[in-house]
Amino acid sequence: MEQIAPVLEKMAEKLGVTCEYLWSVLLKQAPLSGITDIIQYMVLGIVTWIFVKFCIKVHHKIQESDWDEIAYLLLAFIGIFIAIYWTIIFFHFPETIWAFFNPEYWALKQILKSIP
Repeated sequence: MEQIAPVLEKMAEKLGVTCEYLWSVLLKQAPLSGITDIIQYMVLGIVTWIFVKFCIKVHHKIQESDWDEIAYLLLAFIGIFIAIYWTIIFFHFPETIWAFFNPEYWALKQILKSIP
């Protein structure tokens, strides 16, 4: 905790503002960051839904023998990418909650990320 004040003071000094102003900016940024996260979650949800619908269409086309089964390989790669992204979001979700319900903690975490 004693490391945070000097880091905040250095950041404020480099920006030419006071520590209080820098802290207030971070607190204002918290809900905006949370809203951005939610928009990203929604976009990924829509992309996942479209991907599932496309997978069903491809499966039906392969069953009708219109397409080659190699299409499953492409779908598998895309599916793995989407699954990895959902995993990343799963571990990032607490920060979204903090941004709305505990912006001071969110701001503190942002400062701690900047400490080498």
